[in-house]
Amino acid sequence: MANSVWLKSADSVVLKSADSVVLISPDYVVLKSADSVVIKSADYVMLKSADYVMLKSADYVMLKSPDYVMLKSPDYVMLKSPDYVVLTSPDYVMLKSSDYVMLKSPDYVMLKSPDYVMLKSPDYVMLTSHDYVMLKSPDYVMLKSPDYVMLKSPDYVMLKSPDYVMLKSPDYVMLKSPDY
Repeated sequence: MANSVWLKSADSVVLKSADSVVLISPDYVVLKSADSVVIKSADYVMLKSADYVMLKSADYVMLKSPDYVMLKSPDYVMLKSPDYVVLTSPDYVMLKSSDYVMLKSPDYVMLKSPDYVMLKSPDYVMLTSHDYVMLKSPDYVMLKSPDYVMLKSPDYVMLKSPDYVMLKSPDYVMLKSPDY
């Protein structure tokens, strides 16, 4: 190879040229060029360039670039970018962005955005937006908006708006409006 230098010892081999440097030993391999650096060993692999850095081991993987950062391990995965951050583990997943935040666990899921917030668990679901709020549980469902509120349970249903209120139960039905 023109314009290159080889160096070999009992432990390692080095190749250096105008474009790159390569180091090979029993423990690791390093490759360096004008564009990137790669390090590989029994424990991990690392790649660094002008665009990103990547590190992989038996336990985790990490990737970083101008756009995002990602970290993965047996326990969780995390991804971060200018737009959002994602974190997932055996127990939960969390996503955060300029628009919304989402959290998921064995027990519940929560999603929040400029438009609404949603929470779901074994017990209930709640959704709120600029227009309404809704809450659902094993016992009842409730919906609220600028126009009306509705509540439903095993015993009754209630609906309220600027125009009327309606309540229905196993025992009775009631309706009230501006008209009657």
